[in-house]
Amino acid sequence: MRDGGAPKCAKCGKDEVLDALIKHNGFLAVVSKYKGKLVVSTQGSLNGDYVLLIRDYINEDLFLSVLKEGYTYMFECINPTDAHVTIETEGLHLLAIRKNEIGSPIIHDFKTLSEVA
Repeated sequence: MRDGGAPKCAKCGKDEVLDALIKHNGFLAVVSKYKGKLVVSTQGSLNGDYVLLIRDYINEDLFLSVLKEGYTYMFECINPTDAHVTIETEGLHLLAIRKNEIGSPIIHDFKTLSEVA
């Protein structure tokens, strides 16, 4: 930060707006709806302890009714049993959404997330 103002970016134009997300201290949780079922993964794995931790926070009926098929929802999962997590608000924190198409943009600004989600 410079002069108490917004952070500056050396590679950005002077009038360019930057989006910044809060980095929660957890692990990546990825959820999609495919053929009417939830697909839950983390770092490319569809099973294992971390996937089970993610599923602890998922109400399957609610997620199936809310998530749109053809999109991937990325969360930060905060679970106190995960050894590297510091004290934060437990649960799934929505980071971004992406349409399941090659080259589609990652939606991470709050306004658009609230419209798509």
